[in-house]
Amino acid sequence: MNPSNFTYLENEYPILYNLGKAAEFNLHTDPTTCMFKLRQLGEKITELVFEEHYLEFPYENTFHTRLKTLYYEKIIPERVNDLFHTLKNKGNKAVHDAEGTLNDAKMLLFATFKITKWFYQAYSNENKDISELKFHEVEFVDANQALSQLESDYKLLEEKFKALLAEREIKEQA
Repeated sequence: MNPSNFTYLENEYPILYNLGKAAEFNLHTDPTTCMFKLRQLGEKITELVFEEHYLEFPYENTFHTRLKTLYYEKIIPERVNDLFHTLKNKGNKAVHDAEGTLNDAKMLLFATFKITKWFYQAYSNENKDISELKFHEVEFVDANQALSQLESDYKLLEEKFKALLAEREIKEQA
């Protein structure tokens, strides 16, 4: 299984990472939920950008109004603004009308990846070079199969741990 497209966010922006990873997890089984999670991720980014620039949140504090303000203040580049509006509009369809196809979700996942790369490069304190980071298709993950694999891996690790403890105990007694 490939790592998440949003792994680079994990240390500094764990909430964004978790939303992105949740979106990826739901991509194949529930594209509408994937789109909903991506919209939440986009909303959270606009909130973080407002905080970063010490901007007062608008009276009507909606995703749309925050986007308008950030664009008007020339904080969000036009291409990123376009991606945000696509995310908002498609996300609204998913949230309010339960509409969303697998292709819609895949397209939004890619758009959100671009948005998060822009955000990370503009605001990260870690400031790792992610310019070479490329989006990869999300594999279908069967939750039952993944759980079974995790349980199997856990048992193996538990056995190794017990063996190491026993080895340490023998060394301490010698």
